[in-house]
Amino acid sequence: MRNYVVFNNSGEGEVVRNSSVRDFLSKRIVQIVLVVLMIVGYVYVYWYSTKHWVDLIFGSVTLMMYLPGIVGIISCLILSGLLKAVPCVNRFFAYLGKCSLVIMIVHYPILKIIDKIICLYIGDADGTIYDKIPVSFPNIWPVYIVVSIGVSLIVAWVVNRIKATYRSRAESSS
Repeated sequence: MRNYVVFNNSGEGEVVRNSSVRDFLSKRIVQIVLVVLMIVGYVYVYWYSTKHWVDLIFGSVTLMMYLPGIVGIISCLILSGLLKAVPCVNRFFAYLGKCSLVIMIVHYPILKIIDKIICLYIGDADGTIYDKIPVSFPNIWPVYIVVSIGVSLIVAWVVNRIKATYRSRAESSS
């Protein structure tokens, strides 16, 4: 942390420590208040979305609809602080972050491939079940998450290996 000299009206200087957001969030009472706000926010968002789903679909924006964004920011701050304490989880999420573009590109086609496999298995000949968007079988969401992210990470690993191979060939030829 940096120290700063602050001058008052009489010209006397006082050394003060830079108080950052991290210092503020490290206080126990602030963490408790943030967790309570997060829980209240999630309950409110759930209640609001069930009562006013038409407003959300048609884009009617009210001031209280900013609460989900604030709750999301608070949740990310709290979770990032908790993830720093567990190194293996921290590294895994850092790797997911590095592969996020590949995950974003690859996951939806993987979801539809899973849908097609299940539809072929159960005999959906006319494709009425398969045509549902975003997924045809929302009850198997854990399968969708594990398979789509797993395949996306494999694709990211293959892409990184190919890049490393071409990079090493380019360096050795020059």
